[in-house]
Amino acid sequence: MGNKKEINKQYSDVKTVFLISSPLQALACWLILKDNDLINNPNIMVFTEGHYSLPNNSNLRQIKLKNTRKNKKHIKHNVKLIL
Repeated sequence: MGNKKEINKQYSDVKTVFLISSPLQALACWLILKDNDLINNPNIMVFTEGHYSLPNNSNLRQIKLKNTRKNKKHIKHNVKLIL
């Protein structure tokens, strides 16, 4: 186990990721980000699946995933986007 400086450097690229696949998740995510002023944090990524998305904000990185509920073939495509 390294010291605090080494640990901070190791996890400096860590991102906070949200995966939204329902309208309730979209609402909850938006309220959390907006309420906590996290919306301007560059380390936050939001993946939205299907027809769900958050309101447009130039500071928020949103990535659209294909809906996998009716087409399991989209899973490979979504995994590539996430990676």
